[in-house]
Amino acid sequence: MAAKHRYDAEATQAELAAAARALFSREGFASTRMVEVAREIGLTRGALYHHFASKKGLFRAVLVGLQTDLTAEIIQCARAAPGGSMDRLRAGFHAYLDLALRDDVRQVLFIDGPAVLGWDDWREIDLQHGFRITQYAIEQAIDAGEIDRVPVDELTHVLLGALTHACLEVGRAADPSGARAAYGETIDFMLDRLRAG
Repeated sequence: MAAKHRYDAEATQAELAAAARALFSREGFASTRMVEVAREIGLTRGALYHHFASKKGLFRAVLVGLQTDLTAEIIQCARAAPGGSMDRLRAGFHAYLDLALRDDVRQVLFIDGPAVLGWDDWREIDLQHGFRITQYAIEQAIDAGEIDRVPVDELTHVLLGALTHACLEVGRAADPSGARAAYGETIDFMLDRLRAG
């Protein structure tokens, strides 16, 4: 199948990332070959390397795109939750745990992500996508009197770190559904203890 916008670099990169995302999700990073990604949209391997200098660079672009999509889904779930700020924070946390059950999220984000990119780069991407929305939710809960006044940045790091590690465990578990249930209870326990009063 020929690329629709062969000479439009941005459109071609988006097509390559979409094709790579499907292959990385299904085959994993190690088993995905760059020539297969190029073939999916009718490019040569050389043309692919014109847009992405390395397989790791392509993988990073896929992971960042996936994180962007997940963040949008989490925000949508949180905004739709009835109740106060803590209820929206809880809904966002549970949405991320649910997303960790998805095959593409498990493979790309939680299995291959840290191994391919290294912990520091992987964690930086996670923080770029999750820190500000978590911080905002905590600020809203404090302003509403649902959480006692505490250092917001520190609490954001602690909660987001706990959630990220919970999602890593769910995504890498032999029994993801069982891990999801257990970590969901633990997240609820933590959030319940934060309530003011």
